[in-house]
Amino acid sequence: MDEEYSHIMDLVNTIGRLNNDIQGFKRENREGKWSCVRIFMKENPTASIDEAVEHFKKLSENTMSELVEIYLSNSRVSKQSKQLHLNMAKILNLFYSQTDGYTSLTATEKHVKNTLFTPIP
Repeated sequence: MDEEYSHIMDLVNTIGRLNNDIQGFKRENREGKWSCVRIFMKENPTASIDEAVEHFKKLSENTMSELVEIYLSNSRVSKQSKQLHLNMAKILNLFYSQTDGYTSLTATEKHVKNTLFTPIP
């Protein structure tokens, strides 16, 4: 696999992972599961949950910015492929913008229905 393509995939995966960990932190913490937020707090015992979440939100934003820069650059990866990955990152940001898009089927279903069936005024 092309190294540049792998890097683009890594960026999209990172955005998904960070968003999932940020939104699912409280539930996963109750279940005893580890997330980047929980690890950050263990490594930084004086940090608050809000500080940990903000740290990873900023990291996600920076990762998205890097993905956009790659999309806008000339590269061996086709524009269509880069567009597909950028769209996937946008979808991940949408699904995790207010809730845990992975476990909240109601919110995810609403987003999908609005995207496919609700006309734009």
